[in-house]
Amino acid sequence: MRFRGVLHAKGVQILTRGAFVFAIASAPTLHAGRRDAAEKTLPLAGANANPPKTKTTNTPKQPSKTAFLPTLEKFGRTAQLLLSPTEVHLVQTGLNTDGPHVTARFDAATLFVVAGGAYRVSSRHHDLIAVSLDVALLAKALRSAAAAAAQAAEGSGAGQQGAGAGVVDVRLTQRAVPAATGAAADGGGGAGGGARPFLAFGVRGALSQDLPVSRPFGPAEVDRLAGAKDVAELCDYYVDLAGCGVRWLRSLCERLRCVAGGGVGAVATAASGDLHVSTAAGGGGAGGAPLLGTLVQGLRVLPAS
Repeated sequence: MRFRGVLHAKGVQILTRGAFVFAIASAPTLHAGRRDAAEKTLPLAGANANPPKTKTTNTPKQPSKTAFLPTLEKFGRTAQLLLSPTEVHLVQTGLNTDGPHVTARFDAATLFVVAGGAYRVSSRHHDLIAVSLDVALLAKALRSAAAAAAQAAEGSGAGQQGAGAGVVDVRLTQRAVPAATGAAADGGGGAGGGARPFLAFGVRGALSQDLPVSRPFGPAEVDRLAGAKDVAELCDYYVDLAGCGVRWLRSLCERLRCVAGGGVGAVATAASGDLHVSTAAGGGGAGGAPLLGTLVQGLRVLPAS
């Protein structure tokens, strides 16, 4: 089992400061992701057999200022990382959150240098590697590595070290840790210690940043995670919310929440471009009569066909 890659500056920027698009998809889930690479899902309460699908995009005049990893951390402290020779996935299931199902997908070339075999993932199980990691520690490791790479690049100038300076090398490795640290990493219990897996972020001319991760998943766990990442494929159409304004919609939902007094909110869309938002008391369903709602029409539907 081997993983090694070279993060480029754009990849670090995407992970730490990337923007999103959001969508409600088939199955009661909410998808969100970077416009060209990422997706994530959030379960919706009271979804029916034909749940709504929605997508919001960031226009050039209203760019998102939400950073990717800090936003991911709001759903859950940990995430599951799935690596393949062509893609990188970050997945949060019920094991990582209190309910939301979140998936993010990146083409390997979006984050890593792939030319010349610089990005390599290999294993005995379909060349897939999966581990669990702390999202906040991942963000910290990326920021530290990026800062070290920038300093190395500035310090090298046009000297002989310029070819390798500023490069962030990432690899899955193992190193020995004290028994107490090993036991804590295993969630307590047991003697701990021994060799532990890490994602090592190295920069030439600077100290490496080690990110502790779980032991690599077994074949059954890898297959389960590979199935969980494909939930985004259930979404077959989107309604662009840029036409009604995401901030206005969020303000409306806040007002409806106050009116409902703890009741259930409902969101529905139609392929004609309609968006319905309403709230009900009494837990929704047949026993929850609608109290207040709104209808937005004429929104753009994607794909156009």
